[in-house]
Amino acid sequence: MFFKKKLIDYISIFFILSLWFCIDTNLENISAFEYVYTSKFFSIYDLSIKHIYFSIRTLSPFLFFIILFFLSYFYQFKIEFLTKNKALNFILIILYINFLFQIVGLLTTENHINNSYYIFVSIFSILSLSNLYNKGLERINYLISLTVLSIVVLFFGFLSYKWFLTTPYLQMYGTYPHVFSSLTDFSSNVIRSSGLSRSVMIILIPLFYLILIDKIKLFFLIPYLILSSIIYLAQSRTVVLFLILFSFFSVFYFLRDKTKKYKIQKFFILIMLPIIFYNSLIFIKQEINTKFYTDKTKFFIVKIYNDKFGTPEKPCLSLHPQCLSLFELIELEKKEKFIAIRKLDPNTFTSHRYSYWKEVILKSEKPITGYGPLGDRYLINVNSSNTLIYSYVSGGIISTVLMLILIIRYTYLCLFLTFIKKIPLQKKNIFVFSSIFTISFLLFRGIGEIGIAVFSIDLLVFLSCIAICEKFKTQK
Repeated sequence: MFFKKKLIDYISIFFILSLWFCIDTNLENISAFEYVYTSKFFSIYDLSIKHIYFSIRTLSPFLFFIILFFLSYFYQFKIEFLTKNKALNFILIILYINFLFQIVGLLTTENHINNSYYIFVSIFSILSLSNLYNKGLERINYLISLTVLSIVVLFFGFLSYKWFLTTPYLQMYGTYPHVFSSLTDFSSNVIRSSGLSRSVMIILIPLFYLILIDKIKLFFLIPYLILSSIIYLAQSRTVVLFLILFSFFSVFYFLRDKTKKYKIQKFFILIMLPIIFYNSLIFIKQEINTKFYTDKTKFFIVKIYNDKFGTPEKPCLSLHPQCLSLFELIELEKKEKFIAIRKLDPNTFTSHRYSYWKEVILKSEKPITGYGPLGDRYLINVNSSNTLIYSYVSGGIISTVLMLILIIRYTYLCLFLTFIKKIPLQKKNIFVFSSIFTISFLLFRGIGEIGIAVFSIDLLVFLSCIAICEKFKTQK
């Protein structure tokens, strides 16, 4: 009996790992063998290690589902599509319906049938959550999310930092896609700066609370400073705004009963120090590369001294021939390669997102059923960059209403746990604190990204967090 339980637990864990493993894959990866030669009698394809690897990644969730199915037959246990928590079941049923209903749009349009893959893996994600929750493994599920994202951030963050430190650029916004070309053997869809920021923010939230709750330790502080600097350097506006709002709220709300000295200490460490660290990186790098601040300081010292003691014909001090004029310094600072703030399109504050939303609504001829998974790519050939807009174009009004119910439910639950239940700021509550604000972040991010509406990192993390919050709510 013990062996049977452990075996089923391990297969359930491997099932969720397989879902993480298949992110950024699709059914086309299975048949994506490189054509080499065709004769009258046969065709030859290059069965490379890369193709085999992508095929395994794509099929791994199906493989573990089959294993789970056969174990349920031989060991006589049920694969549980729902949990023992009624409130959570209501949400899971909404998610099941949302993704299953997209089959209608897929079959009634010319959207590619291969996109059905995203429906299957989304259903598997909900199923996996149910099984882990009923086995009391919801925290393991969340820790798996953090572990996988830590590996992702380690590789992509390292390459981004390397690019930042070895090029004239003063931010990481220009890293996509060439900086990550070395990782295309592992993923067919390399991460953008906004995706890197998202992954970093999810890891940063529990790290933030470990520092907020406990004594300040370098073991937590050093990675916290590095991760927060990646967010500031990557310059995803949604993530930067959330980080600032989240940090201020957490320090001043959860420490409201602490002494003034304690609050100032935490405020400096958690809010001011990352900003100082980020700006110091910019300052030092620009100074090393261009002597910008040295030359600027020299210019003003000489100018002030000459204005006071010299004449235009006979200045008291002269600039070194290598010292730039003020005009040249300002022009140098304006050059794109030395700008610390990403360039924004002067014609659109939302980076064309608003025009995409409007185009989806105006072009859609299937407001009830939508166009199936990735319906935005089918209809307007771009990412619609909004949770509700994506739901509308993929599953019509029905999916939009279902997703809206989901958003309302977890907006309420996050507010309830924070302001009504008033969870004590203790180390034992680190999981629920992290889950509350990770959910808040993912819902907030949904304003400018598809987020939880499609099978993605956002959805897998979101599911792991709602399980923790729903279980905590039922506890006395």
